[in-house]
Amino acid sequence: SLEEIKELYDVRAAIAGIVAAEAATKATDEELEGIRLFIPQIERASANADVEGYYWLNVSFQEFMTKLAHNATLQRILETLVLRSLLLKRLVLSQPGRLATSARGHIYLAEAILNRNTELAAALAKSNVLDGRKIFEQYFRAEKSAPQ
Repeated sequence: SLEEIKELYDVRAAIAGIVAAEAATKATDEELEGIRLFIPQIERASANADVEGYYWLNVSFQEFMTKLAHNATLQRILETLVLRSLLLKRLVLSQPGRLATSARGHIYLAEAILNRNTELAAALAKSNVLDGRKIFEQYFRAEKSAPQ
């Protein structure tokens, strides 16, 4: 149901914020270089409007950020949530304009983590997920109101 999907996004947003803040705090300088490597890949996928490539890059970015948080409990929780929402993420990223917006948000997030700005990283991670929720809700309403 739409309510359950909204709840899933809300929980993912809260946990993504914690993961981003912990990654900014706990990652070693060497580990942070891995985040830096994602930026040109994200820019390239966005410039090429490569939804499929960006989708998998986004999954890899989230996994890497979770690894940098050095928190096994958060990693297990997030893996469960991500498995439940992969199809939703693909659908959301395929909506007009969403790829570019998501890419910008993830570049800003990567930069906040690189700068070890925990509060900004947490806010951006939450915002990225909640923006996805908003796009899904718009899609859901449009599909529901479309003539059958």
